[in-house]
Amino acid sequence: MSEPLVHLKGGMVVAEGDLLRLLDLESSGIHFSLAEDGRVRVSPSARLTDDDRAFLAQHHDLVIYALTFTYTDHQETT
Repeated sequence: MSEPLVHLKGGMVVAEGDLLRLLDLESSGIHFSLAEDGRVRVSPSARLTDDDRAFLAQHHDLVIYALTFTYTDHQETT
């Protein structure tokens, strides 16, 4: 059976496990930012395992998407 997919705004579709892993890295204290030159900065990078580094390289588009996403569909209720 294939892994569930998550459809993100803008048409990006990712495996649920990949999105959860990225969120797990962030919740463990890994901070992601986008440098002016477009490169992704990760700190503290020393805490990343080789497997984490491989995951981030393989899912670079997901990381960029997460860093540039803005929520614009907010509807206020009165």
